[in-house]
Amino acid sequence: MLQSYRHLIRARWIMVLAGIVTGLAVAAVVVATTPPRYASEVTMVLSPTASGTASSSYDGETLATQKAKSYTSLLDPDLLARELAADPSLPPGATVVPGDLSLTLQPDTPVVVVRGTAGTPLRAQQVVQAVTRRYELTVAEFERPADPAARPVLTIRTVGPPTLNTAPVTPRPALDLALGAVLGLAAGLAAAVVAERRRRPIRSVADAEAVLPVLGSVPARVQSADCLRPGGTETLGEDVRRLRARLGVRRDGQPGRVVLVVSPSPGDGRSTVAAALAAAWARTGARVVLVDADRTGPGITVLATGVDDADGLTDVAAGRTGLRRVLRSVPGTGLTVLPAGTDPPPGIDLPASLAVRSVVTELGRSNDVVVVDTPAVGDSGDALALASWVDEVVLVARRDRTSAIALTGTLRAMTEVGAHPAGVVLTAPRGRRAGRTPAPDPLPSADDGDGHVTEPPTGTVPDRTIVRAGPGDPDPALTPLTRSQYESRA
Repeated sequence: MLQSYRHLIRARWIMVLAGIVTGLAVAAVVVATTPPRYASEVTMVLSPTASGTASSSYDGETLATQKAKSYTSLLDPDLLARELAADPSLPPGATVVPGDLSLTLQPDTPVVVVRGTAGTPLRAQQVVQAVTRRYELTVAEFERPADPAARPVLTIRTVGPPTLNTAPVTPRPALDLALGAVLGLAAGLAAAVVAERRRRPIRSVADAEAVLPVLGSVPARVQSADCLRPGGTETLGEDVRRLRARLGVRRDGQPGRVVLVVSPSPGDGRSTVAAALAAAWARTGARVVLVDADRTGPGITVLATGVDDADGLTDVAAGRTGLRRVLRSVPGTGLTVLPAGTDPPPGIDLPASLAVRSVVTELGRSNDVVVVDTPAVGDSGDALALASWVDEVVLVARRDRTSAIALTGTLRAMTEVGAHPAGVVLTAPRGRRAGRTPAPDPLPSADDGDGHVTEPPTGTVPDRTIVRAGPGDPDPALTPLTRSQYESRA
């Protein structure tokens, strides 16, 4: 428990510090604006008159205790305050208001403590003196015997004069500031706990299913780069095959299914899931096109073509080239890839345009499945524009990274544009690959787990060829790009 709080404070120390500072500030304002109040008190004892025997003395003490309780109940402090407000014997400014007085009976004793507060020590003492006189008069009136010559059974006496305290009872700066700091710390910790729970990352299937049904998971050994090279699909495993089976494929002559893969933020494994799904469907003999609609970083386009500026989706949608000229088949996988394309014309929102929709729809008519990789919802509105008309949407969340609130926000955004995600796919936490520290990526580009790649320094590229399409070649066959050519582009 203590370790959890230490971790919480380290993670949310600004929030905790803000709580302490706020508590101190509030306490300082209270101290500065609260008028000082001083207290005075006196002790009174109700006792029997002298008696000759021990038995009568005991009976007298018992009677005094009972009578003290009755008199204390009878003399209500608020009623006394209102009566004393009209007492001419009190000096100006020494009158009392309800709440300034208290009469406390010590348990099982005839001892009564009278306490009063006022704006100055002297006035507090004068208020207590007035209450003491009123109490004495009340007791004398009720205890007066019928025979004037007889002595009363009980008498009231005070133990010393009312105290004169020069230290205020409120405010007490040191105590008030300490209390403010403690309350501020508690409030800061409570806010930190709430914030941490709201941003708590998804750690299990149960966490994700609290938002959406879990379609499956993609293990750490599956990398987007592996899915886009010959023989790489052998790493897919049963997890991806089960995921493919849950989504299904239309093989009944109907238009191809367009599946959009989205995630709340970069690095969730969105491109890996898109590539794995496309590769898994391609292994069944289905005609599959993997569309790279993510221009926020060089992802699937670089892995499939070797360059990040190949003509693709944006160029076809803008009318700068034909669709058949930019489709790239990946040898040994059965996959066809449509690169993201070059920068679109200025002032045109291509992802939201009918042109992009018509391109993808045309792909769907001539293929069984079209898998579209999109930018993260938190980075771009492209995913929302595409989600409004595709056949199926799959959300991706990374364990120990994607928070439940981020996943819920993405689901809400999708629902607002009319999309209804089929479920969520969980990807493995970063840095895990079969329970080991991940080895260096053997590809000539380092995959960050989301299909986004960064070119390695010169001299670190393995001795293999990278393929890309010739931009002016109508034949979709791939042109080899040697290591020296790759390094010259770096």
